[in-house]
Amino acid sequence: MSVRFVSLGCTDAVSGEQIDNPSWEDVETLISQMDGDRHAEVGLMVDDDRNMHMLIGGGEKNQYILNIVDDDELYQLKNPNGSADKDIRIFDGQGVEYPEDEVVGLADVLRAARWYFEHNKPDPSLQWGQWGE
Repeated sequence: MSVRFVSLGCTDAVSGEQIDNPSWEDVETLISQMDGDRHAEVGLMVDDDRNMHMLIGGGEKNQYILNIVDDDELYQLKNPNGSADKDIRIFDGQGVEYPEDEVVGLADVLRAARWYFEHNKPDPSLQWGQWGE
């Protein structure tokens, strides 16, 4: 399976962008445009029937959250150096506080997104948690 489309969500709900059958360069470009303000969310859709997609939020100050949904499973990219007891406010369409161990940098986001783009599953070399852990 390949990524069917990638979308860039905008806070004005009008000027978002969707690219069908994207290349990795398309995905990387949209992720690089994230600023935690106007461009605060990128989604990669693989399969509607299985509800299989990746969502990336944030971008301001090199702070992102990244989740993968695969049917009923929800994976969160983890920051092994972060604390579950310290919260960081991330703007991903709305201002939300996330535990520091769920806030990752751009390098990890690009690494996770590239693996997902190529393999449609979480990168096994990165640390993941199940949603709600």
